[in-house]
Amino acid sequence: MTEKEALKKFYECTAADDLEGALTALKFISAETLNARDDDDYDMLIQATVDGDACAVEALLRDNRCDVTHEENLCGMKAADFARGCPAESRIRRAFDAAKEVEP
Repeated sequence: MTEKEALKKFYECTAADDLEGALTALKFISAETLNARDDDDYDMLIQATVDGDACAVEALLRDNRCDVTHEENLCGMKAADFARGCPAESRIRRAFDAAKEVEP
């Protein structure tokens, strides 16, 4: 699978809330692509968090190749900062909390 095909598959899987499919697609996507930033300094994890895409957030955090230190350029928030704006019981907050628990 090419990286372009994997990106398409990743977004199809996350739209269908298919976590296993999204994780499989991520194996074919480079860390450079995962961490590439757009003009607002959004990478895939920040974008997924801002969009409220819980499946994408869970997959990206489980994959563990996203640079969680990236800040977007308007207010300097990281993906975890955006996640703190979600309700405590939301899948996004739980995914960030779980990722924090397994950090070295």
